[in-house]
Formats: sequence, structure tokens, C-alpha cells
Amino acid sequence: MKPAIYLAKMLSLVLLLAACSKKNDSTPEPPPPPPATQNDIAALNTKVQTFMTTYNVPGASLAVSKNGKLVYIKGFGNADNTTSEKVTPAHRFRLASVSKTFTGIAIMKLVQAGSVTLDQKVFGTGAILGTQYGTLAYSTNVKNITVKQLLQHTAGGWGFQQWVAILLIRTRRMAMRSSLGWVLDNKPVNNTPGTKYDYSNMGYFILGRIIEKISGKSYINFIKEDIMGAVGGTKTDAAGKTLADIKTDEVKYYGQGADATYVYNMAITRRDADGGLITTATELLKLINAVMVLLPGPIS
Repeated sequence: MKPAIYLAKMLSLVLLLAACSKKNDSTPEPPPPPPATQNDIAALNTKVQTFMTTYNVPGASLAVSKNGKLVYIKGFGNADNTTSEKVTPAHRFRLASVSKTFTGIAIMKLVQAGSVTLDQKVFGTGAILGTQYGTLAYSTNVKNITVKQLLQHTAGGWGFQQWVAILLIRTRRMAMRSSLGWVLDNKPVNNTPGTKYDYSNMGYFILGRIIEKISGKSYINFIKEDIMGAVGGTKTDAAGKTLADIKTDEVKYYGQGADATYVYNMAITRRDADGGLITTATELLKLINAVMVLLPGPIS
């Protein structure tokens, strides 16, 4: 997910949600929808359908904007293969690691408000999360981790391979608080924070706990009210774990290869801030448009 990683790293450099309002005291207006009758773009549709056929994708949703305005939305394939329900632009999909983009924006919203700083320490006496997680004394490396380093995947530990091989399996049945405590007690931070890049789901999970601590809201409520509310979004939510937990207008998942066994068998509800959100293509695009207008130039 290179685009998601790029955006997550980029978020530490800009104050993002100023883009949601032309004036500091005004309420932003969501971009207008495309015309009620939309002319299909055959070449674009063919590209999407070819991709879906090549990779055996049951359904997909597409939203396109030009100069910040939504100009094309379309659903492809099935939302549910059993019932042959078709995907529409209203259908919601799990975002997986794109959820990190929402988390990064939420952190920067708190930075912009002066509620937290990027260089603030996360763990230890006087730090944001204090000593509420885990039972053992924190190492020097743990106590030196900053908010910025979590955003940039440079906290010094809990990287991708460690998470896949140990954390995903060892803590999958633990509650949120106990899972982070177990990690702090059992998985040391071996590298000096700020010296090594290692893509970290756990780092963004921790950022979710920071959002809760600073805002006094649950992670998902902060995302829904303070982030998506600012861009007119109403369909972004937390994913459920099982098929019985599926939300209104959410597609059914099937997975591919070895991943198929984990579709409704992973602790996605506990992975809110690093991979647990659902939304529509339109709402994701609204958020990205709000971010993009603040960038100094086009992304190459």
C-alpha cells in the first residue's frame, strides 16, 4: 500500500484540516454530487472491469474528482455474490491500511488545535499515555518514542514482520487494552526511535489510543464527528469482525488465497486506527480532496 504509506508519512508535515473550510469560522460545504444522469466513460469502465477479472475481484466502487469536484461515481460487480446484489456508489468497503490516512489526519487535527505536539513523548511518567499500559517498567527506547515517530513508522520496534509473525497471532483474542499491554511487556523496542523506518500497524494502533486520550472521545467517534463531519461525510464507520456484524450498505468479503480464511476471523474491531474503518469511495475522495488543497504542489 505505497500510497497509504506515503500519505501517512506526509501527514506529519502539514496541518491538514484547514482545507475543510475557506474561513476559520465557517462551516465547509461538501462538494456537489455529479449529475443525476451520468454518462458512462467506456474506456475507464473497461480498465476497472479488466482489473477485476484479472484479479478475481467480486465488486468495486470508483469515485473521480477534477479540481476538487466530484465528477464520476460508479459501482462495479457484486456486493454479495450469493444474492447477486450489485455494487452502487453507496456501498461501503473495508479500508484496511488506508485507515491509517484517517488516523494521521486526526492526529494532525489535534496538533493544529494545540492539544498535542509532534515531538511529545508517548509512554512514561508525564507522557501522553503515561504508564497505563503493561505491567513492567518501560525501557529507555519506549520512553523516547514520540508522536511524530509513530506517524512516520520510525518508533524503533513493532514493525511489519514482527506484527505478522507474532503480534497478529499472539494478541488476536485479547481486548484492546490488554493487547497493547502485552506488546509493551513482551516485545522490546530494539532500535533507537527515529533511526530506522519499519512499517508498523502497531504504531498506528497506538496513535488511535492517543486520539482517545487527548480528545476524550472514542477513536471512531472522533473520526466520524471531527474528521468526516468537517467534510460532510456520514458513512465512514468502524468495521465489524463477523458476517453478522456487517453494516448497512457494506459489501460482503471473500478474500483471496490464504487470506480467505481471515475475512471474518481477524480482530479487525481491535485494529480500528491501523486498519479497521469502512467507507464509500466518495467519502474517501472527499477527505483526500480536503487534504490535497493544502499541498504546495502536485504529487509526482
